[in-house]
Amino acid sequence: MPSDTDPGDGVEPSAGSDTDAAAGFGAPQFDLDSSRGVPDSSRVAPDSSRGVPDHRVGRAGSRGGDTLRLVGMVVSGVAVVLGAAYDYLVLGGTEPLAFGWNPTPVDWLFLLSLSVFGWLLVFPLVRDRERAARYGRLLRAEPLRLAAALYLLAFFVAGLVGTVVGNTISEGLDHGYQPPVFFSVPDHVPVQCLGAEAAGRCRGSFQYPLGTDAHGNGLIELVVLGAGVSLRVAFVVGMIAVPLALAVGVIAGYAGGRTDAVLMRYVDVQGTVPAFLVYIVLIYVYGRSLFLLVLVFGLLSWGGIARIVRSEVLQIRTEAYVAAALGQGAGRFRVLRRHVVPNVYDSLAVSATQAIPRILLIEAAISFMLLNDIGVASWGHTATMGLRHQHQFVHTWWISTIPIAFLAMTVLSITVLGDFFRDALDPTAGRPDAETDVDSAIGTEVDHSSGGTEAEPEVDRR
Repeated sequence: MPSDTDPGDGVEPSAGSDTDAAAGFGAPQFDLDSSRGVPDSSRVAPDSSRGVPDHRVGRAGSRGGDTLRLVGMVVSGVAVVLGAAYDYLVLGGTEPLAFGWNPTPVDWLFLLSLSVFGWLLVFPLVRDRERAARYGRLLRAEPLRLAAALYLLAFFVAGLVGTVVGNTISEGLDHGYQPPVFFSVPDHVPVQCLGAEAAGRCRGSFQYPLGTDAHGNGLIELVVLGAGVSLRVAFVVGMIAVPLALAVGVIAGYAGGRTDAVLMRYVDVQGTVPAFLVYIVLIYVYGRSLFLLVLVFGLLSWGGIARIVRSEVLQIRTEAYVAAALGQGAGRFRVLRRHVVPNVYDSLAVSATQAIPRILLIEAAISFMLLNDIGVASWGHTATMGLRHQHQFVHTWWISTIPIAFLAMTVLSITVLGDFFRDALDPTAGRPDAETDVDSAIGTEVDHSSGGTEAEPEVDRR
């Protein structure tokens, strides 16, 4: 073992490693000799009997990248806080901040969560182009995943536009109930037919390609506004719930004993109190608002994710590389930061991705029941407005059908992306023969203490 091995890591960092710390989500890296693909045994702690993999996730320059990322997160977070303070303390929260945009408290939380997402996930991928290329290959391998990713990219852009626009702009009641282009309705349905009329039917026009609602709002505008609501709900709830789940799961799993029992009993109690019921009670105290919705569901919807993180930590803390780090004098905090937490990022990301569709469906259901802020044009709210006059649904079907279709596509795409994350965060993903190569490379290891008997080492491939 070289003398400059970092205490607490159990292995010397590989200068040639091409894995970035955050982009790799802490996946263990095997230090292979470049000419033979054989693990470099000189880099394994001498007291290790299992061939401990290199858990110093990151290359020699990763510390500089981590520092830059931390500084970027702090600077962007401070900028968001200062912007919010200026908006509410100087402008009073009523005047537009810039370009006619008057941000709400949810908008400021969304900007904060967007900056955290960018620095934690996007920035490492920009620095590690090889890993980004591997993700691209995984997406192109399956057309469904590629289509889901492209749709979510369009959803993200539309959501940003919807966040800035912030409210509907009605063209007037005389533009109400215009059918989508290429469709027609009886000419008595729209107040004023803007398309061609023939045989007593009004055809849709390209002025409103997806038609209009009863108030003359174009469905394209309503879809964009609904995307903005769903995007803000997903990001803000995730920003609140994921750190709580990570903290509780890691502390409970690593500390064990009474701490584990107390935290898990709290999770059990929290699970018996539905967030939906808490929201219903609080709207009679504070009124209906999107801010209250994301706050309640963010604070009360992380129990399941915390349990998954805890189960991962319970397994990780028994691994040989954790014991090797502790044996070399590393403190608990260092072991958590360098070995435990990075190795739960994959499960955390997959669990969070699977939880987001449920939150979006709940928000749509709340809006459908008119328990939301009626000034927020979410997809659920638009759908229920299209069903207010059920006798007209056969003629005005697009008002409710189109928002529900976009909601369904969004939920499906996020679910497909969750499966992609599960595969992409596997260190052997994108290389089907990787595990076979490692097995054949390490093969059997001679145990000199037992007279040369060959024994297969157990290698951690988390």
